[in-house]
Amino acid sequence: MRHVRIRRELIGIVWCLLSAGAPVQAQLAISEFPVPGVGAQPAGITTAPDGNVWFSDPVADQIGRITPAGVITTFALASLTGSIGITAGPDGNLWFTENDRNRIGRIAAAAPNEITHFTLPTPSSQPFAITTGADGGLWFTEIGANQIGRIGTNGAVTEFPIPTNLSAPAGIAAGPDGALWFTEFNVGRIGRITVAGDPSEFPIPTAHSQPLGIASGPDGNLWFTESAPDGNRIGRITTSGVASEFVLNTANADAAAITVGADGNLWFTELRANQIGRITPAGDITEFALPVGSLEGGTLFGGGITGGADGALWIAASGSGQILRVALPAPTASPTPTFTPTPTPIPTPTPTLHPPATTSSSPTTTSAATPGVSSSGGSGGCALAPVRSGTAWSMLLVLFPALLGRRQPRRIDGSLTAGEK
Repeated sequence: MRHVRIRRELIGIVWCLLSAGAPVQAQLAISEFPVPGVGAQPAGITTAPDGNVWFSDPVADQIGRITPAGVITTFALASLTGSIGITAGPDGNLWFTENDRNRIGRIAAAAPNEITHFTLPTPSSQPFAITTGADGGLWFTEIGANQIGRIGTNGAVTEFPIPTNLSAPAGIAAGPDGALWFTEFNVGRIGRITVAGDPSEFPIPTAHSQPLGIASGPDGNLWFTESAPDGNRIGRITTSGVASEFVLNTANADAAAITVGADGNLWFTELRANQIGRITPAGDITEFALPVGSLEGGTLFGGGITGGADGALWIAASGSGQILRVALPAPTASPTPTFTPTPTPIPTPTPTLHPPATTSSSPTTTSAATPGVSSSGGSGGCALAPVRSGTAWSMLLVLFPALLGRRQPRRIDGSLTAGEK
């Protein structure tokens, strides 16, 4: 039976090693807030200076506001407005794109929340994303006209053509270099335009990647999503135009919007995978599941994400018609080192001889726990430190002969020999 016990203990060690190397999807604390309105499907989302989060809704034709406590107020727009992108302007108001009506809209953050519309010079330009530039203007992409637009807080509009034809400019963000950076969805490039209107373009390593969302990272680079199955990556580009990519853990995830979290990482939505992802400035990716139906099946322009003034992430869940609040996981604190003083040696006393005792008790046998295996019983009990999957397999190769190579001698009928009973 000794051999049987040894093999059982070795199996426990191997199971712990393999489990330590297996990927486990992390969990987040998520709150859900249904958006009022028939067929509501929030799309873009942004944080305003007043501490509230504002969002667009192209299906219910409304602009919404949600407080950190989760109270939602909606403001009706004209039918078939198609509001998509939204951002906080330098004037304290919210500015948004009206994709179907070829306009830029503005809604006052303060009551009575007056809404104003500005028609764009180019017909059918289909304004998409919008952001505030370093020059105090609002910059936006015109996915239908292949242009980048700028509107001042006074309503004056200027448009700049993109060199590559039919590039389909989509996401846009202000860069740390004072320029505006944008994704070119159709041609797999990242564009840059100065506030003076001078454009330049940079290729992405993966062809047909369909870059979509873009954000300025805490590391001084621009980070963007690659939504196509051939892409399925998060990209990073320096202000000098050097691009690199990081493959997502989930295949065909359909990465969409991206933003910077209060934890200093980049967070993004995955529409088809119904997840959000986190990528550190070093390129380490973790994915988190969202409530069922949050992102799948919603508007193609949904899945906006923003970092709130409360330190949480806020998501436009177009699939479920909700706004999600995601509390970021607390950072793991490094343990404080404990100083252990060197013990003072104690002199060994001279032993005293005693005659043998006339009585004796039965000895107590203590089973020593095998290293790496819990002796507490139950289904848990792996006391091993986490290891990488490659290390686990290497140790399995070492232990495998011990598991299968030593068989107990048996007779033809299967019973144990006398020496093994």
